[in-house]
Amino acid sequence: MPTNREHFRNILQFWRSTEIFTLPDIPSRKVKDHKTYTELRSDEPLPWEDGSFPVPAVGKQWKHTLYFHVVAKAAVVELLATLCRSTEFREPVFGRTCLSAVVLNQQGEPTERSYSPAAFVYGIKILREKLDPDKVMDFLLEAQDGYLERFRVPKQSAEHADGEAFGPKRVDRSVLRKELELLRRLVQSKLATSIPVLCVSEQVNAPATFEAPFLNSYYLNDLNTLISPSTEPGRPLEIFLSPKADATARVNLLHHRPLL
Repeated sequence: MPTNREHFRNILQFWRSTEIFTLPDIPSRKVKDHKTYTELRSDEPLPWEDGSFPVPAVGKQWKHTLYFHVVAKAAVVELLATLCRSTEFREPVFGRTCLSAVVLNQQGEPTERSYSPAAFVYGIKILREKLDPDKVMDFLLEAQDGYLERFRVPKQSAEHADGEAFGPKRVDRSVLRKELELLRRLVQSKLATSIPVLCVSEQVNAPATFEAPFLNSYYLNDLNTLISPSTEPGRPLEIFLSPKADATARVNLLHHRPLL
């Protein structure tokens, strides 16, 4: 019979496993969409290269979001079922997802915070190699450090010997190839991509700062913290996760409108 602490931990671990395999959506063209969608090909100039895109409106600049290794969500679910040896019925899954994404400015330059790896890729690695799911956050942190090296992005604290900060590097095809090769290795070429790199470009205000598209669950980091042996769940969470709810403690908020 599990203790209360084990009971809470088991539920949180199951919840975290669900959040790890959240498949991010890829944006698709909409009616009256002012974004530009470009499948990057080896024989065509990159959107941020000189002359590739029209001059932005006054006070605007181009923002380019790159989605790497675009795949059908159904293919990901099929791979997960194979790794788990699952034969149960599954509802059809539609749409596309990606394995990582990065945001570039008008000059094609990334920043320290403009990259996001998809957590489910490392969930696949954990399943395949039978690793501890607690390692998923370590993998995501390592992925961020690896990004800085692959995309030649200096940390904000880095400076030249003369005291001047390093500048960002424009992304070229060699950088794109490195990212795609890394992702292929992570999934061991088990996920065929329909689009290696999809670029979604839009005009934004010139002073805008570029943050990475959020590909993962907002709860993932919090759940990892709660699962840690050094963290006490707290009484409210214990009540929420209790196997038997105390119905007498419930409050009908419709009878307490000032609380709403």
